[in-house]
Amino acid sequence: MGEGAAGPLGSAPLRPEFSMLSLDGNVLCFASTWQHSISTSVLTAPHRSRVLRRFAEWVAQGAMDRADAPPLSTAARRWLDASAG
Repeated sequence: MGEGAAGPLGSAPLRPEFSMLSLDGNVLCFASTWQHSISTSVLTAPHRSRVLRRFAEWVAQGAMDRADAPPLSTAARRWLDASAG
């Protein structure tokens, strides 16, 4: 929950969050914390969302890859290719 939340399980220290994509890519589930609440969302058929596909294209170009972690671009490209349609 502290410094560790600034990685894959959160966007900043003391701000735990998560997101999960089903193995078949048909369900996206995510949650975040706010000052006085917790939010959760489930999206079915995320491959149909133009916003998510544009974001995945940006990620697939290496925009979020870090030297100290496995590349996100590979996973984003795999998802885009699998859900192309």
